Amino acid sequence: MRLGGPGLLAACLALLTPRPAAACSQCLCGSPTPADFLLGGTGAPVSCGLEDVSLSKSNALGSGPGRESQTEHRVAALLMLRAPERLALRLRVPYSFKSNEQAPAGEPAATTRSHGLGDVEVLARLDLADFPGLLAPAGALSAVAGLTVPTGSNEARDESGERLDAHLQPGTGAWSWTAGLAADRAAFRVGLTWAPG
Repeated sequence: MRLGGPGLLAACLALLTPRPAAACSQCLCGSPTPADFLLGGTGAPVSCGLEDVSLSKSNALGSGPGRESQTEHRVAALLMLRAPERLALRLRVPYSFKSNEQAPAGEPAATTRSHGLGDVEVLARLDLADFPGLLAPAGALSAVAGLTVPTGSNEARDESGERLDAHLQPGTGAWSWTAGLAADRAAFRVGLTWAPG
């Protein structure tokens, strides 16, 4: 089943609608399932795309009364390989724009910004079982494994030479990995994902 005409327009609008995120910006956010699997894609062995993610959080200041707000706008180039059909490999190369606003009680707010290449991520996804649909698979149970390479700077500094807070660093400065299971289900051309952390 392919998207076309009004269906394609509706899918694009759905992708542009902001949604709240319940995870830290350094975590693996979103579905490890290729969108073309759940939305009936071309089946091409190689595909590429652009991902646009905005994240924000707000909390009390740790140093005294007041609020702290952090935002991140992340744009990532994606490359997807499928060979064989049940195995998908995804390369993500992100570039992040981050800001941190601290507003101590009774004082003016101070905003610090940073941007830069983030940590490159390689993710492998192996479909273990399909959930049958009417015209195409409606979902799958899959094993996922990912590796994040510390390509982003973790030593960014402000104009005075002071090292920026960890949440403002473009990269984490560490190798990391993830592994687990993901269950995905397509319902009315919307992908639903459950992935234990």
